[in-house]
Amino acid sequence: MTANNGVTDRDNFSLERCIEIVGNDLKKISNALATVDEETKNIRSVNPWTQMVVGVVSSFANHKRLANYLTIFGEAFDNLELDYYVILADPNIEPEDGKDFVLYEDTRIFLAKAKDSYETLAHKLAIFYSYICQHTDYDYVIKCDDGCLLDLNNTIVNLEADYIGTVLTPTLNTVHFGKCTDQAYNTQKLDFGHSLKHIKPDMDDKLYDSLYHIRYAGGGYGYRFNRKALQCIDRYKPHILSL
Repeated sequence: MTANNGVTDRDNFSLERCIEIVGNDLKKISNALATVDEETKNIRSVNPWTQMVVGVVSSFANHKRLANYLTIFGEAFDNLELDYYVILADPNIEPEDGKDFVLYEDTRIFLAKAKDSYETLAHKLAIFYSYICQHTDYDYVIKCDDGCLLDLNNTIVNLEADYIGTVLTPTLNTVHFGKCTDQAYNTQKLDFGHSLKHIKPDMDDKLYDSLYHIRYAGGGYGYRFNRKALQCIDRYKPHILSL
């Protein structure tokens, strides 16, 4: 695990090593929680994780990997009062009242009415984010795959930012090869040419560089955004589901 990453792939670590890594991260948390009360000037403890929820992206095929994830983080989430939901998808469910999801509060399972495939990952995420936006009062959402380690210290940095993750830059990407159920997609490179500088060419260079170097979520498997960003996703949910 690199020091500047909030999320790292855990495939190269044993379960025991993962528990050790997370345990070491948790030992650093007391300093992160110390702040100064402006009225009394005394040091007081705050808990920013109560404003957050973790969306753990998983699938029915990955039940063993998900079980390991919950073994690693379950107690830590409870101790920090950090809520989480496991995000799954099933196109055949029949939710009540015209909803597009079923929520199992006792097991923290969020089941989206969507095809469970790599190429439609955005569908189940959009349904989950819309639920969080419309039916909860969380200020932040942390998205993390079930095969990754989450550095809980880094989840509370730059809380003023709408989004913390990686910024797409022009490249031909093949990370999806072998993951899609539609074999045609497994041979098509994705052109991530829509960098922020292309979308907003007048963006200040220093601001762009600062955004680009945020390494909260190395790779594409984790990020954090606030309610403002959630509202944007919720607004465009019908379009996302049409893709």
